[in-house]
Amino acid sequence: MTSDCKAIERRSFLPGDLIGAVFATDALLDATSDVAILEAMLAFEAALVRACQDVGLVPDAFADEIVTACDVTSFDIHALARDARGGGNPAIPLVKTLRSKLSPGAMRWVHLGATSQDVIDSAIVVIAKRVAALIRSDALELCNDLLDLADVHRTTPMLARTLMQPAIPTTFGLKCANWAVGLADSLAEFDSAAAGLSLQFGGPAGSLSGLGDHGVEVSARLAQILEVPDSPLPWHTNRQRIVRFSSSLVALAGSAAKIAGDIILLSQSEVSELAERPIGGGGGSSSIPQKANPILSVTATACYRTAVGANLTISAAMVQEHERAAGSWHSEWLALISLMTSAGTAVNMVRNAVGSLAIDEAAMIRNLASTAGRSSSEALMALLVESMDYETAASTLTRLLEIVNEEKTSLEVVTLRELVGSANISRERIQLVFDPLLNLGSTQKFIDRALAIRSSWEGSR
Repeated sequence: MTSDCKAIERRSFLPGDLIGAVFATDALLDATSDVAILEAMLAFEAALVRACQDVGLVPDAFADEIVTACDVTSFDIHALARDARGGGNPAIPLVKTLRSKLSPGAMRWVHLGATSQDVIDSAIVVIAKRVAALIRSDALELCNDLLDLADVHRTTPMLARTLMQPAIPTTFGLKCANWAVGLADSLAEFDSAAAGLSLQFGGPAGSLSGLGDHGVEVSARLAQILEVPDSPLPWHTNRQRIVRFSSSLVALAGSAAKIAGDIILLSQSEVSELAERPIGGGGGSSSIPQKANPILSVTATACYRTAVGANLTISAAMVQEHERAAGSWHSEWLALISLMTSAGTAVNMVRNAVGSLAIDEAAMIRNLASTAGRSSSEALMALLVESMDYETAASTLTRLLEIVNEEKTSLEVVTLRELVGSANISRERIQLVFDPLLNLGSTQKFIDRALAIRSSWEGSR
């Protein structure tokens, strides 16, 4: 939907302008802009009068007049924003302004049976579904890119790291597979939560009393026109849908930010296994010319943390008084806009980061070798217990590692020297222990399982 709106540009950044622009893509800014919100609110009013017309409550001529007046280009957003302070929400001045554009006979049919919360909640649902489609597209592309990397690098050896310390050999393919599965799990929950967002239409206190016996009929038609699910009951103070959407979105952003965090760590110059190479450049420093910062991943982690704060506000707002809230509902608005833009941008940035990755396989092998064979300790222990009891094997391995530290040599060299011929273990068996590609356990099966998740979204892209 495109339009020019009086006295305001369609795209407006988050509070902070220059700073806020970092936390939202252009597409998300468009989808959540003031104009987009106003369009969605006017779409609700136009759809409501059409629904009432369809069930015989509003004369055709007046319905046509009202729909024609719901033209976003004829509204001054600055004036609406200013006047919203008087009533505590923008729907009140919107309805007043809409009525002022109509003939006396048409005025009474505007906003029939509805309340301000119906307008705003339904508008946010419409916007949230558009945003969800944008985010889903990015997340699916990211998942597919990760699965491609998992397949290509299923035998690319690298060092696994646990508690930030060198652990055992793994492959870059398995790391990518884990990234993809985590993201896919979060995406499935987000898809379900987004699909559960439904029409809000209950009138002043959730009974649609202003429509007599026609309330349910009008609600069904209104939902159909707006192309959103109808709700069994109004949910003015039952915020489960909003909280579930918010929580699932922040979880999706968190799954993306986990990937970003790993990319940042693997991009450190002393590691150098990965590097972002975005088209058009980026990641430079204002004062250190040689730096190449992983700025896409950095931005993603910042966006995620911003989204977490917004989600806390939305969760706190879940407790609402009686049939209509006194403040909690109002606190959701900015938080939801911030959440959708920042969380969506986190996913988008990681998608771009993964798509631009330069993968240094030589560095991965070099870092694995830098452990001097210590990363093969688990495999060596498994070999030792085949020819001696567990306690003897454990003490033998401890002694071998002590020698490695003392002599500054490799565990393979020490093991060959100390054990061949004395522990009934052949040279060949020891050498196999120190080949990382021969000690990967179920890595290949796990990667195959990850690749199989593609079938769950085939045909839905």
